[in-house]
Amino acid sequence: MQVTVRKTTYVSIVLFVYAMLCSQVYAATIPMIYQAANLSKDGYDYAPSVLWDGGQWRMYHCGYYSGTDSDAIFMSSSLDGVNWSAPSPVLQIGDNGAWDSLHVCDPSVIKDVNFFGFTWAMYYTGVGPQGYNEIGLALSMDGVSWVKLNAPIIGGPACQTSVNYGCGMPSVVNVGTTFYMSHTEFICDGSPLCRTNRARTSSNGLIWDQGVLYQMPELQAGPDFMYSNGIWYSVAGGDGRCGEEVELASELIVYKSTSMHGPKTAVGCLRDLDTHHGADGYIAEQGFYRGPKGQQLANSPDIWLAFGVGSHQFHDYTEDIEIAKLALVDGEEGEGKLVLGLG
Repeated sequence: MQVTVRKTTYVSIVLFVYAMLCSQVYAATIPMIYQAANLSKDGYDYAPSVLWDGGQWRMYHCGYYSGTDSDAIFMSSSLDGVNWSAPSPVLQIGDNGAWDSLHVCDPSVIKDVNFFGFTWAMYYTGVGPQGYNEIGLALSMDGVSWVKLNAPIIGGPACQTSVNYGCGMPSVVNVGTTFYMSHTEFICDGSPLCRTNRARTSSNGLIWDQGVLYQMPELQAGPDFMYSNGIWYSVAGGDGRCGEEVELASELIVYKSTSMHGPKTAVGCLRDLDTHHGADGYIAEQGFYRGPKGQQLANSPDIWLAFGVGSHQFHDYTEDIEIAKLALVDGEEGEGKLVLGLG
């Protein structure tokens, strides 16, 4: 007898196994509360990279751009991290035939570097005729006008996989003289159980080692990272609604570890139910509020983060960027709550 398994059943089975594997993830997490960010733009918005430039917050994020009928990377600024200027496109798809001519997204921005005389660096995902993701680099003197390198810095055969996902969703941190990058790959057929990430290092931010593969506790793709005095914080979405039930894209989890690729302990969790989308919420890509080089700000007692959240599915037109703050005490997690606001 031939048995046909519906796709929805397959997904449910995968999520069940996934939940069983990760049943201990939430043991010590702090419930997180969100706050909507005052950031307005037509179309969907997601995948924020936020940094303090010495005088204000800058947010770089993906969003729909009518000028090219595709995603672009936008920039906005804020003094308080809540109320943002109108986003303006600062990085668009490349010319026809370019390696990033079809799609650009997933910015990870740092500053106070020296790449060919430029002081700002934006690592990003791009797709072109090759049909799979690669990672590019754009440079700037002011964080507004950007110049792309002509070719991806991580790409080619190293990024070709059986499902043609490639290499994408970079997160880059500069600690001392070393640059650290995490990015996502898939190692088999593209199901959640195949999600993996790669941690790389570089002495100059341009040429990267082979690195090591690692998986997140809930097999998440595309974690963002932030460094703080020997601790690596990471944040990623998940499907466990903070331990309550299995539901696709229903949570955001903050972890800590002693290395980018090392074992991770969850310290905070946000449910979709706690966003203004409620049970229809679909929590997408996320990013920390970071210092210029990807570090936790020395004078900040808290962890701030931003994330995309839409209704029902990724990239519907309700998707916007919202924020949350994890209270820390002497560099450790607070006693049981997340506080609203960024003050």
